[in-house]
Amino acid sequence: MKQRRSSGFRPGKASVSLIFGINNVPALGSRLRKGAHREPFYWDMNEGTRAWSQRFRKRAHNAAMPNDMQAGVYASVLHY
Repeated sequence: MKQRRSSGFRPGKASVSLIFGINNVPALGSRLRKGAHREPFYWDMNEGTRAWSQRFRKRAHNAAMPNDMQAGVYASVLHY
């Protein structure tokens, strides 16, 4: 996103970052992260994600809430 801005892309155009975790947000600075969609999945996003995350947590070896990568793998395997 920083390279996009320095390369002269016009404001208002959408860009996609394929791997962009919540821990990358502070590095962007407030001007670049304004309006950015930060996570494709967050365990506390809505009722469905909360329910699925609780089921995941019960089976996880460390009882941690799932991240977007884990949810993506689950969805991919389920789809396959």
